[in-house]
Amino acid sequence: MNLNDKNQRWVEIFLVLITVCITCVLYQTVGHKMIVLNLFYLPVVLAGFFLGRYRAGVLALLSVVGATIVIVGNMNAFAAVSSPVIVGLSITVWGSVLGLTSLLGLELCATIAQRKLSKREKPMWGWLKCSHATCRTPTRNSSHEPCESPP
Repeated sequence: MNLNDKNQRWVEIFLVLITVCITCVLYQTVGHKMIVLNLFYLPVVLAGFFLGRYRAGVLALLSVVGATIVIVGNMNAFAAVSSPVIVGLSITVWGSVLGLTSLLGLELCATIAQRKLSKREKPMWGWLKCSHATCRTPTRNSSHEPCESPP
């Protein structure tokens, strides 16, 4: 989806604001902080879809830095296991999966869009109607050719 520059700027601002709000929720959460980390995926995927791979990667980096600052501030409240190595390892795995999501999510979106374009040329689904105004007969044949247009 192509957005103009003004709309793109607003989407960027809202996604950064949502990321900061999720970071505040992570800070305020007493237990189960690992579950709150999953909320960061939504703005990253939306950024990848609307803004592109580069900006989604930057938002993922902002998410990882914000979450790391909050978790390092109070490491004992992060999980049941308070070992710094385990906490660091879990944050590293979460951050790397978030980064891969930002990079690969847009590729999946582009692949799906390309498949939709190829299916438009030769539709393969249920009842089809001819787009011509005088032809109103549905057909089950996927190779139905549109009617000739009147002169």
